[in-house]
Amino acid sequence: MFARKPAPVQATYLGYPATTGLSAIDWRVTDALAEEPGLTEAHCSERLIRLPQSAWCYAPPEYAPAVNDVPALAKGVVTFGSFSNFPKVNEPTMRRWAQILQRVPQSRLFLKARAMGCASAQQRVRRIFAETGIDADRLLLRAHCRLRSIWPNMARSTLPWTPIPTMEPPPLAKRCGWACRSSHWLAESCLPRRPEPAEQRRTGGTDRVDAGAIHRHRRGSGQ
Repeated sequence: MFARKPAPVQATYLGYPATTGLSAIDWRVTDALAEEPGLTEAHCSERLIRLPQSAWCYAPPEYAPAVNDVPALAKGVVTFGSFSNFPKVNEPTMRRWAQILQRVPQSRLFLKARAMGCASAQQRVRRIFAETGIDADRLLLRAHCRLRSIWPNMARSTLPWTPIPTMEPPPLAKRCGWACRSSHWLAESCLPRRPEPAEQRRTGGTDRVDAGAIHRHRRGSGQ
């Protein structure tokens, strides 16, 4: 339909975080964090409209529970988590996560994905982490969980996709998470482009970031 140009000016936003490749689409809405000026124009068929802050927004559902204090502050144990679609979670990503667990004593990793309902998928995950020295009892593998049971202290994301924290990504679709976290006052932990130094930054915030306070403020301000 869009290729037939039913409107004199056509714009796209949100559904796909990269160029459509269609000459019929005139504009695409983005921001300067996801697509830094001067770096992405050559890869886009559209002209870019960069919003002044973030192109992404979030409002919690009415049934969302209140945000608790970060459990790690009371228990002294950090739980990392990833709820990514599991095809994104490749072996290099899991080995990188295992290195993070090694650097943070007693920390755990919570993986929630539909694939975790498969015994063979769980065995593969446990094997990869065991090869890196991480015991199975530090892994929480779930296919489903209720909203109230979502409780990782720090989210992990996959290397080929959007960082939550991870390495600073290249432009276009891979910068979406980078843009989101930077707009939520976490830009002070902007990370280098190389994997090895990034490991130190991924673990360095576990003893100083009160994520609960950040979430409570964001929810109260409606952002």
